[in-house]
Amino acid sequence: YTVVEDEKAARKYDYNTTPDGEEGEITADPAECTFTNERSVGSIELEKIVSGSGKDNVGDFVFTITLTYEDDIDLAIANNKPTFSTTRAAIKSVNGNVVTIEAKLKNGEKVEIKNILVDTEYSIVETDYSSYGFLEPTITGENEGTIDEEGKKVEVSYENTREAGELNVKKVLDGNAADLGLDFTFTVTLTNENGVKIDGDYEAEGKYSKITFTKKTDTTATATFTLKGGEKVTITDIPAGTTYTVVEDEKAARKYDYNT
Repeated sequence: YTVVEDEKAARKYDYNTTPDGEEGEITADPAECTFTNERSVGSIELEKIVSGSGKDNVGDFVFTITLTYEDDIDLAIANNKPTFSTTRAAIKSVNGNVVTIEAKLKNGEKVEIKNILVDTEYSIVETDYSSYGFLEPTITGENEGTIDEEGKKVEVSYENTREAGELNVKKVLDGNAADLGLDFTFTVTLTNENGVKIDGDYEAEGKYSKITFTKKTDTTATATFTLKGGEKVTITDIPAGTTYTVVEDEKAARKYDYNT
């Protein structure tokens, strides 16, 4: 006799079959054959860390996780697909034997991608946030590889660092005829040659709670505001590596006989 299990059908579920006694001769003693099917899974835990002196101006950091399964795995079967520890990750697409996952994580958040079949290859890619002033991420753990053993848990963290500083602008009047009631106009120009976005609203302290910079070129942005004598403004969270110029409207100041 011979006993054959339909291995192709078993492989659709990622079962590896080990037969014992699958062929032999019938005698007076009972014949026995055993087929052992083994199916093993592992997981990936992904963590997001944000550091540096600058504020987190992204919030949700987006990751693309690609899982490449063996060719004979049927991904139309729900139990073959990965599951997730939180709703911060979900399957984006299934194309042949490739599953694409999108995860959105804030600073300090983690997601575990579970039920990944053994022998599945994986890769993790984070969206580029250099235009927000973040440096290249520091990756701890293997962001690509293979789930190659039962119960394997791959732990990967991405740490993105953003450094920033502030600019203080103060108006000082001198002389025995200074008028503290006059408004003086200033224009601040920010320049960043590293592709970092510098236009938009900046939190401020002092006379103003917000200063808005308007884009002038691909690398420059400007803001205009007024200060009276004794007033100042601190513009915060300017990306590190940004250069600046501050210009006072001297023509307006000269109308009142002020030398700047």
